[in-house]
Amino acid sequence: MTTTYETLRDRIYAVLNGVTDVGRVHKQERWTVTKEDFKTSHVDTIEEEEQVRAWWISRVAVTPIVRTGHSQQEDYSFELRAFMGLEDSADTEQTFDTLLDTVKDTFNALRPNLGIPATVRAQDPIAIDKAIRHSMVGGILCHYAVLRLDLAIFT
Repeated sequence: MTTTYETLRDRIYAVLNGVTDVGRVHKQERWTVTKEDFKTSHVDTIEEEEQVRAWWISRVAVTPIVRTGHSQQEDYSFELRAFMGLEDSADTEQTFDTLLDTVKDTFNALRPNLGIPATVRAQDPIAIDKAIRHSMVGGILCHYAVLRLDLAIFT
């Protein structure tokens, strides 16, 4: 039996993976030990160039079920962590910002329920939760951002 969490995570994965040139999408955090493993899991070919471009999907909170009348509500919060190799001479900051906007627009166009049966509602539009910044990932300087998606399940 598929859990509510798995249904939500799989839908988020499918939506994110459907964005053009989004890169490698993972249903969880992906840590690697070797450079070969890192390349396999975090590097994609974008416009004939290899580039670190990866996303991690993580559930970060679940609220207890709240019962109201004949229905109940349970809230889930997900973080979508984005990494993209930084190359100043190629203006990758602008490319990263455009990619973030494309992902936000894609999810927001699917509101209120992300294409999942009517029991799911996006609480708010997906948003950048933390400042866009830089981070070392696999020994490579990357652009880094976290998008937050809050969903309510009604039964």
